[in-house]
Amino acid sequence: MIDRLLHFSLYPLRTTDGGPSGNIAHNYLPFLSDKYCFSHNLVYQSLGSRVRRTTLQAMARHRWLDRLAGAGKAGRWRQFVLEAREHYVLSRARNYRLVYFHDVWRLKACLSLIPHAQVVLLQSYCPELPSQECAAQGMAEQDVQWSIAAEAEAFDRANVVIQPNSGVGSIYSGLMGGKRAQYVPYGALPVADACRYPLDRSTINFMYVGRRCHIKGFDIVMEAFREARKRRDDISLVVVGKPDGFPVTGEGVYDVGFSVRVHDWLASCDYLVSANRQSYVDMVILEALSVGTPIMMTMNAGHEIFRRQSSGIQEILNPYGLELQRLFLDPNLRKREDNYDAVRANKNLHVNSYTPADCARRLEDIACSLL
Repeated sequence: MIDRLLHFSLYPLRTTDGGPSGNIAHNYLPFLSDKYCFSHNLVYQSLGSRVRRTTLQAMARHRWLDRLAGAGKAGRWRQFVLEAREHYVLSRARNYRLVYFHDVWRLKACLSLIPHAQVVLLQSYCPELPSQECAAQGMAEQDVQWSIAAEAEAFDRANVVIQPNSGVGSIYSGLMGGKRAQYVPYGALPVADACRYPLDRSTINFMYVGRRCHIKGFDIVMEAFREARKRRDDISLVVVGKPDGFPVTGEGVYDVGFSVRVHDWLASCDYLVSANRQSYVDMVILEALSVGTPIMMTMNAGHEIFRRQSSGIQEILNPYGLELQRLFLDPNLRKREDNYDAVRANKNLHVNSYTPADCARRLEDIACSLL
């Protein structure tokens, strides 16, 4: 077997993404390493017609393995399963001593292809159990049940579970089965060319970034802002992220939708607001630190690590809605340009604790210990 770690990198790999796509793009892709490589590069290198035909014929001979992967019972997951399995074969992943899966679903799909001797690393980025996230998205019961099986089987097969910090352990404790996590705190790439949009400088401009869902506390932010706006008209809220069928309107609310220039919006606003009901580690928090944006955030699970780390971070205490409304109404709120100490503290925290190079080195150390 090849003595390297293979990232199973079947993702868009964009720095504007959260989850595995954003983590890999920020923390691993920019750094050359002799300890790890990426499956998508190997697939692209082997996609000649002869190689692809031979590989797919080999897969066809093993269609009975679909049953072992549970593809026949996967419902809407079936195509997902087959694509993951094809990617595993085309990248020749079985030849690597270590394979790093970044979600439970792709690991579940490939279980029957993985040699017993292969060491599997697993990281799941959901702020709740993956099956709970599927249920929250309205998936059919059959698909949720497949996800429940996926998370149980994936954690059972994983030799090493990777997590960003110990706070995340509360989310996945029921799946660990006595395993101890290895911690790899990740960071965000710095941006040198962030520009500022011409927002109204006479108002305090808050910003929400991310999915508009219950676990992310989007409803908490919107309700608290609307109540505060009734009592003061010098605040505004910029909402960035895919509407997902939930566009927002109202006095002082500006729905930007999806943007590839999140850093520019962060650099333009006075505060980032994050009211997660339960947290993994949101990439947008790290991005905000990198440009110095002051942050108001709940601190639970994976976000507990930010408590008392910077004067530029204010904790939203429970009950989140009432506390956030109080913060919106605080007469001592400052414009970004008048909040120099907070901006500098957040930039310093990013440089000292959340740079991607540190994440890459930590993974190399873990790989060396396993090879």
